[in-house]
Order: sequence, then C-alpha cells, then structure tokens
Amino acid sequence: MKLIVGNFGGGNWGDELILSFALEVYSVKNDLLVMTVDPVLSQTFCEKEFQTIPFPPSGIKSLLIFVFDKKYRSEFEEHKLTVDEIIFPGGGLFAIRLWAVIVWAMNIWFLKKLYPNAKIKMHHQGVDKNMSGLGKKLTKWSFAQASEISARDQASLEALEGLSVSQVKLDEDIVLKSLKNFKHHEVKKNKTVLLNALSEIDDDCLKKLKTKFIDCEILYLPMQPSDKEFRPEAVKLVEPKTRTELFNLFQQAQFGVGERLHFLIPGQKFIGSKNCFSLKKPYSEKVVSFCAKFGIKFF
Repeated sequence: MKLIVGNFGGGNWGDELILSFALEVYSVKNDLLVMTVDPVLSQTFCEKEFQTIPFPPSGIKSLLIFVFDKKYRSEFEEHKLTVDEIIFPGGGLFAIRLWAVIVWAMNIWFLKKLYPNAKIKMHHQGVDKNMSGLGKKLTKWSFAQASEISARDQASLEALEGLSVSQVKLDEDIVLKSLKNFKHHEVKKNKTVLLNALSEIDDDCLKKLKTKFIDCEILYLPMQPSDKEFRPEAVKLVEPKTRTELFNLFQQAQFGVGERLHFLIPGQKFIGSKNCFSLKKPYSEKVVSFCAKFGIKFF
C-alpha cells in the first residue's frame, strides 16, 4: 500500500490539486492511503473516496494525545504491515518558512518510526535556496531518508544539489505535468477576470485592474482560506468546493491575475500565458521560475 503525504486537508486548493492528480498517477487497484487533516474536505475536492489517516504528532499537545489516546495511535498501527511506500507527490513543503521545514522533518521522523519497512519517495518537490542554517540541515536530513527524489524546477534542483543531496531528477510540478494531457470540453468564455492575492490589494492596484479590464466582471478566487482577508469589498467572492468547479471557473474566465503558483498553473493552462498575469512581484522562487518558463508577465 502507498501512503500519500502532503499538506492536505487545510483548504489550500493548490495542495488539494496535487493530491487529486497524485490519486490518478499513483493508484493501482485503489491501494492508496492518504494523510489529511480533513478527510471530508479532501475527498469532496478530489471527488473521490479513499482511505485516510491523520497527521502524526508535530507539537507537545498532539504528542500527548498520541501517547494517551489509543484510538489516535490505532489509526497508524492499523496499516503498519501494509504500507510499503511513503510518497510525497509535490508542493513546497521545504520552502519559505523555517517552521514548515521543522514540521515536515518531524513528520518524516515519525513516519520512519511508524512504518520502518516503507521506502520514502519525494517527487516533484519545491525547495528554496534561501533558507536558514537550521532549515538547510533539516532539509538535507529529510531528503537523505528518501530512496527517490525529484525536483519540480531547476531552482529546486540546484537548491538540493547545494545541500549535497545526490541523485535528484528534474520532474516538473505534478499539477503542471498532469494538466498537459488533461481532457476537457471547450466552453464559452465569460467576460470575467479571476483575481487571487496573498497580500493586500491597495486602491491603486484595484483601480488599475478595473481600468485594464473595464468591460469585465472581477471575481475573487481564494486559493486557501487566508486569502479571503485580501479580497476588496467591491469584488465578488467565488468559492469552489471541487476540482471540477475550480477548473470551470478558469475555463470560463477571459483573464487571470494572481499570486499563488497553483493559481497561475491552471491559469496558464485554461486562460493562456498572454491573458494570465502575476499580480505582484513573486513571493517565492517557485513563482519566479514558473513565470519565466511560460512568459507570464507581472501585472
């Protein structure tokens, strides 16, 4: 049985997109187990049912629960003899924030203890070069536990090579790769602009958006719950619940302007590089690499 591990269940549609395609790429006779903090959310978005387990302890509170709650422990122990592969199918788990690196290193340590006979495979990984000393050490240790490693872009490949992580292959983001052969029906375009932000949109920026897309309705698409706080009051909020609903929004839109990588990836696929823009200066190396590769300009 393969255990699929990532930042799943938190309402980040980029991560759930990774999961949705991982279910298609890695599934053989439905032998998948998924680690998610919210099984209902993940299954609803992916439009599939699958076996799930929670995340291992990552702090004092969850560690105490793990020690004293037999039911919590049993969810892991139930699969101890059947999990033979632990697959991380992508995402920027080892990027941007030190705390995220610490948590994922802890997760890998626990998974090795819980499933000692399983091989760890880290595919399509995004890794930043600009990390603290502790972040680099934890990242290097984490990838040293894997039998297979691939990076989703050249910058991530160079970051891993800089940490002396060997035998790293280049294999682009699983969502980007899967969308190349994704079959969909052509639909009529609406006069709409999809907008996404992970930082404040000031009045000048909003005015520029309305001026440039004067005949279009602007729809605000949060790619994770925290994005909602940056929605301008005058802009309509759209909240898809499934992958189909999310892709329909992109297929119907004439333009896309956003910050998050997994907003720009379906934007490039369904809207096109010429009509899809990065809202601001990229917040991460992964967005810089993607925009450069596909010629996506800054708004």
